[in-house]
Amino acid sequence: NGTDLYIDISDILENLHGVLMGSFEARKGKWGFFTDFVYMDVGAGRSDTRSFTIGGTPIPADVQADTHLDLRGNVITMAATYRMLAAPESHMDLLGGLRMNDVRNRLKWNLTGNVVSIPVGNRSGEASVEIRNYDAVIGATGRFNFGADRKWFAPYYVDIGAGDSDFTYQAMAGVGYSFGWGETLAAWRYHGTQFKSGEPFDELNFNGPMLS
Repeated sequence: NGTDLYIDISDILENLHGVLMGSFEARKGKWGFFTDFVYMDVGAGRSDTRSFTIGGTPIPADVQADTHLDLRGNVITMAATYRMLAAPESHMDLLGGLRMNDVRNRLKWNLTGNVVSIPVGNRSGEASVEIRNYDAVIGATGRFNFGADRKWFAPYYVDIGAGDSDFTYQAMAGVGYSFGWGETLAAWRYHGTQFKSGEPFDELNFNGPMLS
């Protein structure tokens, strides 16, 4: 209903239950396949007590609320690739595939209280919203090689798509260095999905730096 929920990286690190990000790629000739996945589970709880007054005069009654909010998400992309450009200084692949967005937001609460010294019966409950969308995506990925012996490189990735969602997209760009036995990479990654009207979520966006 138009409510924005923004989670800063410091809050995520303080309240992280679990996170996993990875990718796998296979290639034969010009054709290839890759899958990329991101999983995150973050949550936090809070307790607070409120006393009551009438006209500024305290009355012998209070209530305590214990709440817990949990946000869990999976984003999985699978695609086939075809190498359109292959040269010592650069290569580029076209891609086409499928993306799944699976997001769940859950709130639990428990209310207890007293009137004078008489406890009031507990009130507890849970509310959650969940969405799982599948979208077709197309895009391109590749890298530019430069520097001495072309050990430095600039990778890039971009895709767009739609299906169960109105619109989904992802982009990544950075710089890396090849040691021969392996590579190190620093990049910035952005993912966004605009859901259709009437869904529990309006949109989902996450972005930040990545090291590998």
